[in-house]
Amino acid sequence: MATAGEQAVDAYIAAAPKAVQPMLHQLRQAIRGAAPKAEEKLSYGMPYYAYHGRLIYFAAHRNMSGCTRSPAAKKSFTPGS
Repeated sequence: MATAGEQAVDAYIAAAPKAVQPMLHQLRQAIRGAAPKAEEKLSYGMPYYAYHGRLIYFAAHRNMSGCTRSPAAKKSFTPGS
């Protein structure tokens, strides 16, 4: 059974413009592949992934999608940090 966060991300993608839905599905799969233990959530109206803090957000726009990592993720995943 899907978690509330997974259901929220499903709804977010379904409500996005049709042109960007494939991009959002690709981002979601890439993030899940890179961080399989991360929990899907919604914050500031955007999907994000949490694992020991916030890792990454993504968002839909009319003709494109965007993705940004959190400062904590940058520090956690930078060699030598």
